[in-house]
Amino acid sequence: MAAAEQRLGTRVEALGDMLSVLSRLTSEAGGLLDSLGASLDSLGTLTAPIHSRATALTVAQRNIAATKGEVDALLEHLDTPRRVAAALQAGPASDLAAFLEGLEALERSVAFLQRHSRLAAVGAALGYAQAVFNRALETCHADFTATLADATRTCAPQPSWIVEHLGDTLDEASRAALTLELVPREVLPKLQRMAAVALDAGYDKPRQGYIAARGRFLAAALRTVGPEPPPAAALASLAPDALERAVAGWGRRMRALELLALSEHRLAASIWPEAVGGEVFAQILTSQLQQLAQAGRDFIEACRAPEKVFAVLELHTYLRSALPALEFVLAGSPNHAAATAAAAGQRLSSDDAAADGAGNAAPAPLSPLCKAALQQLASLLATAQRAAAALFGEYEDAVGRDASRILPPDGTVHPRTAQVLSYVKRLLSYEDASGVLFGSDSDGGWGVEAAASAQSALAAAVSRLLARLLENLEARARGYRGEPALGALFMMNNVHYAQRTVEGSRAERLLGREWVERHKDGVEEWGARYHDITWGPVLGLLQVEAPADVSRLKQHLKDTFASFNSALERIYATQSAWTIPDTALRDAVRRVIKTDVLGPYQDFLRKYADVQFTSTPAKYIRYAASDVAAIVDDDLFETKVVPTSKLDLKQQKLSAIV
Repeated sequence: MAAAEQRLGTRVEALGDMLSVLSRLTSEAGGLLDSLGASLDSLGTLTAPIHSRATALTVAQRNIAATKGEVDALLEHLDTPRRVAAALQAGPASDLAAFLEGLEALERSVAFLQRHSRLAAVGAALGYAQAVFNRALETCHADFTATLADATRTCAPQPSWIVEHLGDTLDEASRAALTLELVPREVLPKLQRMAAVALDAGYDKPRQGYIAARGRFLAAALRTVGPEPPPAAALASLAPDALERAVAGWGRRMRALELLALSEHRLAASIWPEAVGGEVFAQILTSQLQQLAQAGRDFIEACRAPEKVFAVLELHTYLRSALPALEFVLAGSPNHAAATAAAAGQRLSSDDAAADGAGNAAPAPLSPLCKAALQQLASLLATAQRAAAALFGEYEDAVGRDASRILPPDGTVHPRTAQVLSYVKRLLSYEDASGVLFGSDSDGGWGVEAAASAQSALAAAVSRLLARLLENLEARARGYRGEPALGALFMMNNVHYAQRTVEGSRAERLLGREWVERHKDGVEEWGARYHDITWGPVLGLLQVEAPADVSRLKQHLKDTFASFNSALERIYATQSAWTIPDTALRDAVRRVIKTDVLGPYQDFLRKYADVQFTSTPAKYIRYAASDVAAIVDDDLFETKVVPTSKLDLKQQKLSAIV
């Protein structure tokens, strides 16, 4: 235990000695550090002026370098017009890449000099650079226009191709087949680059030149399929058929514009950026559409006479088919990248192909310009519909009010009848005549009930029109004064013509079979009236009961034969000049005459031919039954000019019989 305590004490003493040494060393180190700090303070005081001068020198060096860079850049931009002068003077036709690079470099230099225009030395240089730049842009515009014109001449579509495809349906399925290359593919990159440079420079002349050039191309192409519409002042004097031909030419021009617009859209999309290309295309197309719309308004304004309604209906038909086609064309391709790549003959990137998909992407919304053009055409369509309905109403009134009393001397079908029936037949040849004349102003969108209502209204109007025609004809027939039989024949011919024209046609499907049967009865009624007026008195002569007294019988037979001969000759003299133009009706009338007249006449001849009532029987018995039949079959209703002298008539008949 004592030994352990001794060892512990020894270690404590050693530890105390070590702590004393450490304390002494710490004191010495502190003094040394204080001395070193004082030395550093003295050194800092001595070096402060040197550091201040070095910092100023560094800042000065930086300023010098920056100033030198600005000066070098200024000198470089000042020298740009000289460096690019050769390439710009050579023009894009010589070296397009060098020209465009020089133009872009000069544009950057002009922008740089404009930022430093406050420097006195820059003003003149800026003016010179701007002048060189403007001349280069003019050169670019001239070459762009010339290149576009040459390319257009190279790839102009053949008129025969346009005419061949005028009737094709425009939709996504036919877009590729109906879209032409309007400029060669190898020219497109050049046009694209020049267009981009001009747009970047804010230079609008190439865009305006493009619009004007493509507008001229479309105008020339449209002239190959249809003449330009006559001026408004000349339209009013055109006859209906000439006006319809002009409208047909207008319709072909409209259809050709729809067809060529597909190719124009792709060309614009391939040359100009998307936003600009769509607007350029819209301006080109809507300019032509506005001209066509104005011509359409002029046509409608010129159609004041009711018989010109077909020109309006033709116009309506063209417009109705044009609107959906134009909406499809104006909406453009669903994918701008696809249209551009297709025009340039390139492959789509995977992203573009995915966006395009199978052609199911939604098309771009219509621009305000396109919407305005379509609204103009829709308004024109509604105007045409209202004009057609008004002209139809005026025509119906004109037929009823027709106060002309001009009559065909032979009782044939009146020209007015033929004209009205032709009018009805042609009117019903239009697929949607009922919708145009009696439907809503809005195009489409009306259901089965509205369509049926319009069809019923058309049926009533056509029935009313034909009724007013026949009423007017009946009033005219009273103008055959002294010849009521001719009036009846006239009505029979006209009612029969109307009935036969309607039967089996679209008009019968519209008016119904009952209308046809009712007017067949009318034909029979007028035929019976003619028969009663003409042949009733003749039959009456043959049916008078003969007196029993011989002397009175002789006189009776003389009077009867004389009256019969006189009546027959009068009928022959007058009715040989009449006509029944329909062969079947003429034969039917002749059969009725022979059936009703020949039998009683033969009976009369058999009964009294052997009676000695005169010493000159040939004077009274002039005609055998076969002679009467020959007159009916060969002479009546043949529009023959016959002699008025009874002697000449008798000699003519006897020579014909012999």
